[in-house]
Amino acid sequence: GTQLISAKITVNRTTDKSNPSDEAIELRSSGLFELLGAGAFAILMAMKHLYLMLAPLYLFYLLRHHCFVARRRGDYFNYSFSFGRFIVLGIVTLICLLGAFVPFIMQNQPRVHMEQILARLFPFGRGLVHDYWAANVWALYLFTSRAASFLLRKAPIQSGLRQKIESYAIIPFPEPDPSTVAFCLLIGLIPCIISAWKVGGSSLSQP
Repeated sequence: GTQLISAKITVNRTTDKSNPSDEAIELRSSGLFELLGAGAFAILMAMKHLYLMLAPLYLFYLLRHHCFVARRRGDYFNYSFSFGRFIVLGIVTLICLLGAFVPFIMQNQPRVHMEQILARLFPFGRGLVHDYWAANVWALYLFTSRAASFLLRKAPIQSGLRQKIESYAIIPFPEPDPSTVAFCLLIGLIPCIISAWKVGGSSLSQP
């Protein structure tokens, strides 16, 4: 039979007729709360794209918790991927995320409008350290670069050596390339992604 033991986990018990003592317990999330959470997060990203950096964590959590079904026999768990749940999750997320762009898509020349939106959301042309007021690591990087440049101008260094140092563009510090920063960000997110994946699996296997 099927028994709803919590708001998140549904348990299906099946017994092998040839071996009544061999009982298999199937654990799967109810799905409703995960779909609501995915839709709400997609709407949040449409309102503020800063939350895009948290999307990989939530994605891997939902992939493990919502799209996998755990089947337990005794003390062992076997996980199987549910394509149906994955497709429904993707449809709900895309509808909520793309809904904010429908007015622009319905206009004349929708490609031009979408290119303008993406250019304003991700202004890589202005550089990664163009904001002096932003309270992040780039503000510290920019401050260190300006301080080093000031000290270099005031330091008693021979003009030839000074020109040689400046020719290597060491001070002020070189501005990082957007693709390099994106790669470093993804590398830094790997431990968090692994943790989100484990949390999704542990919450599924412990109803």
